[in-house]
Amino acid sequence: MRTLFFILTFLSATLSFAGKWTTVKTAEFSISHPKDWTTEPTEDPLIRFFVKEPLESSNDAFAENFNFLVQPNLDPIITLDSIISEIKGTFASQTNAEFIYAKRLKKSGMDYGQICVRMVVEGMQLRIIQKFALVGNSMYLLTFVGEDRRYSTNYKVYDKVIESFQAFK
Repeated sequence: MRTLFFILTFLSATLSFAGKWTTVKTAEFSISHPKDWTTEPTEDPLIRFFVKEPLESSNDAFAENFNFLVQPNLDPIITLDSIISEIKGTFASQTNAEFIYAKRLKKSGMDYGQICVRMVVEGMQLRIIQKFALVGNSMYLLTFVGEDRRYSTNYKVYDKVIESFQAFK
């Protein structure tokens, strides 16, 4: 009986978690995020939009967010590995940054790179995760920026957003 209760509770939580999401989808990419987060356009021609989590409280000074960037017209010799190497080098040269990981992923036949760093910016310990894909001569880049303490608490939600990102050929 106790096992059945646990399974039903787990299924209920999973279903309610899954039902509160929305997807932004274009011919080039898709990304899903919680419905209560805001999607904001940007005037930067490379950054397509920001997705921001609501503030934790009235005392919260930083909204965890994702931004989505398309960098067109890359040199044809650029590869996922060269991008990972360049990003690693950029963060390695900063004294306030700690490189956590870099990896290659494959989803639905598309290759992705993903990196994660911690860094201190204006006194805040931030977690930055970038997932990117090359399509033709363009890079599609999703970047998460959030307080490290919030990432430690809400990583399942943030990782689900990152996992949902797909670029289309």
